Amino acid sequence: LLLSKLKQQNLKEIIKREASLAWIRGSIYCTKGNVEQGLENLERSLELREQIGEKQLIMESLSQLGLVLALYKGLC
Repeated sequence: LLLSKLKQQNLKEIIKREASLAWIRGSIYCTKGNVEQGLENLERSLELREQIGEKQLIMESLSQLGLVLALYKGLC
């Protein structure tokens, strides 16, 4: 049981890190002008964060997606 919990926690931490890396990549791509690639990475970040249920990080991904769509896609 303890080993199972440790494995789950390690998996959650790995997913959390991958989501953060996707968020960083997405932000960099957008800053460099590659908005489509940026959005793909930001969406991937959101998917991973939803998978592990990290509400604050989900909000961060949604916020960044909204900002990118507003600034680069002219939605505001």
